[in-house]
Amino acid sequence: FGKARLSLGTRLYALGDLSGAIEQTKAAAELLRADPLSRYNLGFYYLDSARPEEARKWFERSLEIDPGFELARTELLKLQGN
Repeated sequence: FGKARLSLGTRLYALGDLSGAIEQTKAAAELLRADPLSRYNLGFYYLDSARPEEARKWFERSLEIDPGFELARTELLKLQGN
């Protein structure tokens, strides 16, 4: 069910439902403990909701799972530049 929640979160984000996207993606992150994508998406959604510190936390969690996940590293470097 984790991948379904991740997909639903992505779809809700595309439809403009940021809070719904965050809620579903958090549920996905709990179910997909070894998947960095859900944590990256949460970071991205929090950036979009003007919560950079929360975004930073999720990008860091993504990199804890996969230190080579370049999308998360790039976003984290952008945040550190601000």
